[in-house]
Amino acid sequence: MRWQYITDLIHSGGFFSMSIDRGKLESLLAERSTEGLELVSVIPNLGYRGGMSSVLLIFKRPL
Repeated sequence: MRWQYITDLIHSGGFFSMSIDRGKLESLLAERSTEGLELVSVIPNLGYRGGMSSVLLIFKRPL
């Protein structure tokens, strides 16, 4: 089977805030699911002092 992959990057709340906006994340997940995309991986990107500066979301769907 062949797949199409889509990525999205969600940034944390700010320089000193290491949390991701949960509402923004849930909205993006809902949007991508209506497009037939399935979340397959979440990769944290480390920033200042090892804190999470963003997360990379990887989605896939069959071609």
